[in-house]
Amino acid sequence: MVDRSDIAQLVRQLDHPDVPTRREALDTLVEFGPQAVDPLVASLEVTDPDRREGIVRALGRIGDSDALLPLMRYVFDTRGEPQESDARGLAMQSIMKIAGPDDAERLFEFLVDMRGDDDPFVRGYIIEAFGRLDDARARPFVDEARNDSAEFVQECADRAWAALEHADSDSLRSTLSGRELLEEIRETRGAELDYYTEELLSRDDAFDLAVRLVREHGRATARGLQLLRRIDDPRARDVARRQFDGLSSDTERALCLRLLADHLSGDSTPEERDLIERALRDSDPFVKQAALEASVSSGDRGLIRRGLNQMATAEDATADRIARALAKNLPEDQNAIIPNLLDTLEKIHRHRLGTATPAIVRAEGYLVRALGRLVDASTMGVGDVRRAILETMEGAEDHRPILVSSLQTLLGTLPDDAGPLEPPERFDGSLVAPLLELIDHEDDAICSRALHLVYALVSPDTDGLANRLSSLIYADPEPLTEFVIPLLKRIGDERAGELLRELAKHHDPQVAEAAEDARS
Repeated sequence: MVDRSDIAQLVRQLDHPDVPTRREALDTLVEFGPQAVDPLVASLEVTDPDRREGIVRALGRIGDSDALLPLMRYVFDTRGEPQESDARGLAMQSIMKIAGPDDAERLFEFLVDMRGDDDPFVRGYIIEAFGRLDDARARPFVDEARNDSAEFVQECADRAWAALEHADSDSLRSTLSGRELLEEIRETRGAELDYYTEELLSRDDAFDLAVRLVREHGRATARGLQLLRRIDDPRARDVARRQFDGLSSDTERALCLRLLADHLSGDSTPEERDLIERALRDSDPFVKQAALEASVSSGDRGLIRRGLNQMATAEDATADRIARALAKNLPEDQNAIIPNLLDTLEKIHRHRLGTATPAIVRAEGYLVRALGRLVDASTMGVGDVRRAILETMEGAEDHRPILVSSLQTLLGTLPDDAGPLEPPERFDGSLVAPLLELIDHEDDAICSRALHLVYALVSPDTDGLANRLSSLIYADPEPLTEFVIPLLKRIGDERAGELLRELAKHHDPQVAEAAEDARS
C-alpha cells in the first residue's frame, strides 16, 4: 500500500530546480500506478501551479480511468488562467489517452463545452480529440476550426477532418422529424441546443429547414441565419438579399449581411451592391460593420476602397473582420487597389505598434495575405510592396499571424528561379533586421522561409550579415549549400571567409565541397 505522505513528498519535488530530481520523482509516481491517482488528484487542486504540470504528466502516464473526470474538471475550472496554459494542454493530451469507448459520450459533451477555449493549444487538442471519436456530430466543430485564428488549431482541424471523413452519420441518435427538430431548436438553450443544431446540419434537408426558421420572422430567425452561415450553400445569397428589408431586428439584418459576405467572391450582382450601399449608410453599428465585410468581398472597386478607408479608423474587432473578409474574397484582378491596400496596411501597422491587441495583430496579418492575392514577381511596383511588408515585420517577432503571412507573401513575390535579386531590388539596414532575426527561429518552417528571403532580398554588404549567418553553420546540409554558402561568397568579407573555412571542414562532403568551391 502506497503511503500518501510519500506521494506528497514526491509531488513537492515535481518543480525541483534539479532536472534529474524532477524526472525521478515523476517516474516513481508513475510506478505507483493506480494507487497514486487519488492522492495526485487531491494534490492537483491545492498544489502550486508550477507542480501541476508534473501531476498532470503523471496522471496521463498512469492512464487510469479514475483520473478522467478530475482532469476534465481541472481543464474546465482553469479557463482563462494563463499560468495554467502548459498544464492544461498536457491535461487535454492525458484526457485523450485515458478516455475509452465507454467514455465517448461524456467526452463529446466536454469537448463541445470547451471548443471555444481561449488557449489555442487547448483548442487544438480539443479538435484533435473530436477527430478520434469517429462521431459525425463532430464534423461541424472541426470544419469551423479549420478557420481558427491559430495555425496550430488549423493543423489539428485538418488532421481531425481527414479522420472524420468516413465517420458514421448514424451516430446522431435522434430520429426527430423536421417539424419536431425545428421546435426543439426554437425552444432549447445551451448544450442541448448544440445537439439539435448539429443534427439539423447533418440532414440532407438542412438548408430548407434553416430557411423555414428565417422566414418565420420570429425569435428563431437569427438562429436560422446562423445555421445558414454554417451550411455553406450558395443559395443562401438569395435568401439574404430577399429577407434583408423585411427584418426589423438589427442583429438579424447584420447576420443577413454576413451571410451574403460569406458567399461573395468578388462577384456581387447589382441588387447585392445596392443592398450593401444602403447598409453602409445604416445607423446601427453592427449592420454597418457587416456591410463593410460585404463591401470588401463584393468585387466592386469603389466598395472595396470604402471598406479599406473605414478599416483604418474602425475598432480593432471591426478591422479584424474586414481584413479577414478581404484576405478570403479579394479578387485577383484588383491590382488597382494596391495603393489603397498599402496605405491601410501602414496605418494598421502604426496602430499595432502602439496597441498590439490580438484583433489588430490578426488584421495586419490578413492585410498582408490580401496583398499576396494581388502581387507576384511581375507586378508593377512589387518593390514597394516588398518594402511595405518588411516594414510590417517590425516588432512582429511575437506575432505569428503577421510573421507567417509576411514570409509567405514575400516568397510569392520572388521569381521562380529562386536566385538573388539584382542590386537595385535588394534591401539593407534596419529594414531587414526583423528578417535576419528569424533565420534561427525555433520554428523550422519560419527559419527556412526567412533564410530563403535573406538570400534573395538582403544586400550582401549589410552590416553584420556574416555574423548573423554564423548561427547557421551547424544547420542541416540543404540550407547550407542552397543559401548560406552562396550568400557568404557574395558577402566576401573577412568574417565570411572565416565561416567558409569552417564549413570546408564540415562532416557532410557536399557542404565541405561547396564551401571549398566558394573560397576559390
